[in-house]
Amino acid sequence: MFKDLLHNLKNRFFGADSRWLDERAIAALTAAVKNGERGHGGELRLVIERRPLPGDTPLQTRAERHFSTLGLWNTADRSGVLIYLNLAARKLHILADSGVSAVVPQNVWDDLAARTLRAFRAGHETAALETLVKEAAALLRQHFGKADDPHGNELPDPPVIIE
Repeated sequence: MFKDLLHNLKNRFFGADSRWLDERAIAALTAAVKNGERGHGGELRLVIERRPLPGDTPLQTRAERHFSTLGLWNTADRSGVLIYLNLAARKLHILADSGVSAVVPQNVWDDLAARTLRAFRAGHETAALETLVKEAAALLRQHFGKADDPHGNELPDPPVIIE
């Protein structure tokens, strides 16, 4: 009971109601990333953070920190793409490595993020993120298409959940 009360208070104050983020959703998102990485040399990584952004840290700065910490900069073709969702701030940022940003401008990623957030806020959280992963994968296939990625799966597929 105390745990439920604490959970409800946290969600009320931080706006981070993440009850949808259960084992089933995590499995669906893992599968979306795994399937999304087929047919191209890019790497997708999904980070979902439940806690508020520290201090007045901008969302992009937080995304850059995770990009660095998780080693997305270290892919063979500089083709890592981070999808960072902060539940408490209800914001999403997509950050692409230099190989990707050379062919896919940031405004394309920003448009995808805005569309995803609209679906997310309408209560279709998991489906919105799955669609985002599919759309990101389609962009990577367009620019980094390969029948067989010679570098293999360079990064883990399960989303990183930060409490």
